[in-house]
Amino acid sequence: INGDLVGEEDTKHEVTGVWVGGSDSKFSSETKEKRVLWRRSHPLYVPTTIQLLELLANAEIYYKLRDQSGVAYASNFEYTLNRRHCGGMWTLEVSTQAPLYKKALAMSIKAISSMRFNDVDLLSAKAYLLDDYFAKRADPAFWVEMMRDLQDDAVARDTRCINEYEKFVKSITLSDLYDVWGSFNTSPSQILSSTALSGEFPPEDAL
Repeated sequence: INGDLVGEEDTKHEVTGVWVGGSDSKFSSETKEKRVLWRRSHPLYVPTTIQLLELLANAEIYYKLRDQSGVAYASNFEYTLNRRHCGGMWTLEVSTQAPLYKKALAMSIKAISSMRFNDVDLLSAKAYLLDDYFAKRADPAFWVEMMRDLQDDAVARDTRCINEYEKFVKSITLSDLYDVWGSFNTSPSQILSSTALSGEFPPEDAL
């Protein structure tokens, strides 16, 4: 994943229609441009934005698959950041009953490819991250874990930047979320899926 300030080949997501690659972050104000540059060149930009995206995506997918449609009883969206190279992989694990797995799979792909974010949910996710930060910042293991995400060879080695975590979390905008989310390649045609059954297999005509 690479959060660039301005992309030379900006494109729209085929489902959401949101500009990715930088277009959503082009401001006419010089002050805003400097703020965007500060955030997106900061070593915490990618890992912190991904933390927020995981919270938001998990809440949205869980609501759509379990509470709204009832096709699944558990789901977990997770992004694995490669700590030495610029990139990573996201996964969505969904648990459901065997007769519902086809519907659950189809709705999972639809949910992940049409993901949208709003300011209210972003504020809630920020509050969760900061509550966790305040509760754990006295624990040395918390800071070690945070520094693990700064091992990318392209990231500056000045680890003092983690002292700006609180300020940085508060500075993240919807534009930043879409900037990083656009790098996840969530277009339906690009999503790879697999299914696995456990326990007693139902009749074939039930699947």
